[in-house]
Amino acid sequence: MEQENKALFRRAMHEFFVERDFNAPDRYYSPSYIQHNQQVAAQAQAQGISQVEGMKQFFKGFFVAFPDFTPTIEHIYAEGDKVFAFVTWRGTHKGEFMGAAPTGKEIVIRTAEIMRIEQGQFVEHWDVVDQMNMMQVLGLITVNKQPTTEKSSH
Repeated sequence: MEQENKALFRRAMHEFFVERDFNAPDRYYSPSYIQHNQQVAAQAQAQGISQVEGMKQFFKGFFVAFPDFTPTIEHIYAEGDKVFAFVTWRGTHKGEFMGAAPTGKEIVIRTAEIMRIEQGQFVEHWDVVDQMNMMQVLGLITVNKQPTTEKSSH
């Protein structure tokens, strides 16, 4: 079962995020899918649509801003009904996003993903998203660097 679940995760990621098949989520995600990522879940709730439709809407906008946004699965593990993956996402900022004009710069986002699977479909998703690089590249946050002090030798 674990090998099948990992293959399902890889296939779904490839079809949706690489091939940009917006029908893929309908094949891989249960109609009762629960998205625990609050940003995506809140968008779906605000629009009165399913979590699957909310995810598709979120990424349609994201792909406009980052048309070459693609994942690389760095590590993938499975245990029981869950798949755990560490993913690095890269894309070029070519469209407006969160009020930021296109910079032409590459962004990098790293995520830790957990998918729960029932009867060959994703039923729940949790993630931890490191967006620091993206926010810095877009100029939405700055990181203050502490001044360095030189040590004098006596």
